[in-house]
Amino acid sequence: MFGCKAQETHHIEEEDTTFLLKPKESTSFKSPNVRFDTVIEDSRCPEETQCIWAGEAKATISILQDGVENTQELVFGVDGINENNTKLLWTIETTEVHVIGLTPYPKNGMEIKPADYRLLLKKIDK
Repeated sequence: MFGCKAQETHHIEEEDTTFLLKPKESTSFKSPNVRFDTVIEDSRCPEETQCIWAGEAKATISILQDGVENTQELVFGVDGINENNTKLLWTIETTEVHVIGLTPYPKNGMEIKPADYRLLLKKIDK
């Protein structure tokens, strides 16, 4: 299903509302499956630092539905996905799944390793 490598899959339970995906980890809830691929760049202004530009982070996800894989680029930051602006990934029946964030947020002097990133998703029952 997502290439040849063995992948971790997190199945969203009915009671889960917010969950994290590690890079290369996939999840499913009814359908489709979503995999957090990688963070392409992270230029967000570190905490406790003054910057001219707030910066942004970019990550890719792959969505597999009905045998078709679609890759999407997500942009996080002031003008992208943030606590006030989520991205709807899919709606099934009365359930929506949104991307709501990317962690950790940069701190001054701290290097974030690619494996340390987490994609934050939220399931909303309507």
